[in-house]
Amino acid sequence: MGDAGHSVPGDRAIVTPDDMVGWIDTVLDGLGVEQAELVGRSYGAWIALTYGLQRPERVGKLTLLDPTMSFAPLLRSYVIRAIPSLLRPSSTRRLSLVRWESRGKSIDPEWLEVMAAAAELEGPSRTVPTKIPSAATVASLKPPTLVIVAGASRVHHVKRVGSNAAKRIQAGRVETIAGASHYGLPLTHAEQLATVMLG
Repeated sequence: MGDAGHSVPGDRAIVTPDDMVGWIDTVLDGLGVEQAELVGRSYGAWIALTYGLQRPERVGKLTLLDPTMSFAPLLRSYVIRAIPSLLRPSSTRRLSLVRWESRGKSIDPEWLEVMAAAAELEGPSRTVPTKIPSAATVASLKPPTLVIVAGASRVHHVKRVGSNAAKRIQAGRVETIAGASHYGLPLTHAEQLATVMLG
């Protein structure tokens, strides 16, 4: 939601976590789906986790791909690099951030082209403000949960994310894909990711 080409702004802005949960309720209701398996990456993983905490009866399973602001804060070095891309997005700034975070490793050029073009269309970021849920809150999570950490992520402290997730989630498991960057994870390690998700 909010990505260029994937949605159209409605009459009411989504500005709080409760708004986000209500929006997902509306999507599932509109599809006639009582319960869904949710997969999210990065901020999308935070959205999926938030929904799983608030609507456990509607979530069959959660898969969180290198989740941000879910188990550990963003690294200061990443925030400093990301601020220009968030406040004044441009294709150049977005590509620079992705290439820095991915340590210059090759990523699908077609995906990069679409992602860069979207930066020109989106305008300043309007994501719902995130807050890391407390350990006690996450411990109450009911849906089975798989957390997959990008082993070479420069977005947050990899070991802390994995360790905190393993300690806090009662019904789930944590896996790390070595060598995967935060932005590259879905593309550069697709087969390994699929194996872990289906395992």
